Amino acid sequence: MKKTIFPTFLCSLLGCAATISAHAQMDSSPLKSTLGTATRFAGGVDKDKVMDLFQDQQFDEAINYLSPVLKADSDNMPVLTYAGYAYYMEDNEAAATACYRRLIGVDSNSVTGLHYLVLLLQNSSTNEALTYASRLLALQPVKAVWWRTVGELWRRQQKPDSALAYLRRAYTLAPADLKTISDLGSVLIDGRAYDEADSLLDTGLALDSMNISLLKLRVKGRTGAKIITRRWRRGNGCFGCRNRRSTPWNGSRFPTTISNNIPIVSACARGCKNSDWTSKPFIIMSRGRRLS
Repeated sequence: MKKTIFPTFLCSLLGCAATISAHAQMDSSPLKSTLGTATRFAGGVDKDKVMDLFQDQQFDEAINYLSPVLKADSDNMPVLTYAGYAYYMEDNEAAATACYRRLIGVDSNSVTGLHYLVLLLQNSSTNEALTYASRLLALQPVKAVWWRTVGELWRRQQKPDSALAYLRRAYTLAPADLKTISDLGSVLIDGRAYDEADSLLDTGLALDSMNISLLKLRVKGRTGAKIITRRWRRGNGCFGCRNRRSTPWNGSRFPTTISNNIPIVSACARGCKNSDWTSKPFIIMSRGRRLS
């Protein structure tokens, strides 16, 4: 499935082409405004034509148009940017990665090149993606998205402490960003910080009560932290053997704390063979059914 094109995002992606010409000005909206000659033909290609092809999602035609220029000059930054994006939208990840690697070889501070390399490599080569994301963070330390990106990559490397530090910083910079709230909430739940996760997810759901990711995390968090009180009726037996004839625990109710690390304290008055089971952690995944 081909990716959906977003014109405003594409504008920011391709704005670097204007910086190649000494007399060119970066276009605030290149898809709509009239371009100067130097800007329009930066890199030796017609930017208007490239934009039209992208807007019509004719990425294969764009590649055919750009390839001869790129073969003649493999360090052509505007064409590398255009070609990398076209390959990316065509799901040709190998070619897109090659273009963007070449781009940061020419300009190591290319935000576009670094960003797309993170997107392309985050699943297949997390270490390399983390290197590029860290460079983005060094270039733009006040952008929450880079803190969140680095945090998520640390999480993928099974480094929750590092992930938590970066995601907390991302949340500080952008407390209304739902993606940051979701990622941070997920790390907190994995670390069993259920109360903090609940508070954070409440904040996110107040902004968007129908956000699927936040709703799923809320269920996951409450499931993990749930304290279930089981009515313990006189005449019931122990949890281990279900011996209905055994003497019940003193009192009409038996509170049981369900968690991953707190054992249930119970015993069978008849000393059944299962009485020692209570020394082990007991986990119940509540799915809305009544526990009998």
